[in-house]
Amino acid sequence: RRLEYAELKELGELSAKLRELSADKDKKEKQLERLQELLSKDERDAARLKEYQDKEKRKTDLEGKAAWLRALDLKTEVDSRHAAANAAKQEAKALKEKLREAKAPVDALQAQRAQLDSARAAADAALREAEKARNKVS
Repeated sequence: RRLEYAELKELGELSAKLRELSADKDKKEKQLERLQELLSKDERDAARLKEYQDKEKRKTDLEGKAAWLRALDLKTEVDSRHAAANAAKQEAKALKEKLREAKAPVDALQAQRAQLDSARAAADAALREAEKARNKVS
């Protein structure tokens, strides 16, 4: 009978231990569920954060490309203005050269005129001298 009593006592202790372990198991399963829910929430938050970061990166990339395109437009405009200014300079040079070429015959004619004026003045002076001499003679 003592053996039976000891076995029953041991069986009761084992049953209590089994209930305790079962309760502990249930508690651990609930903790595991809660941790899995938290992990799932963290994963969703991480995915949303990654999506937001990707969106911001695309936005930043687009803003950078837009700025680059604006700079390229400005550079193109500046280059175009430089080209126009250089063309105007070349045209002005060509016009100066044409003016110089056109002026050469005018300068030559003016020089000839000055020579003729000088010759006329000399002839007039000679005529006056001759007139004076003739008046003295008569």
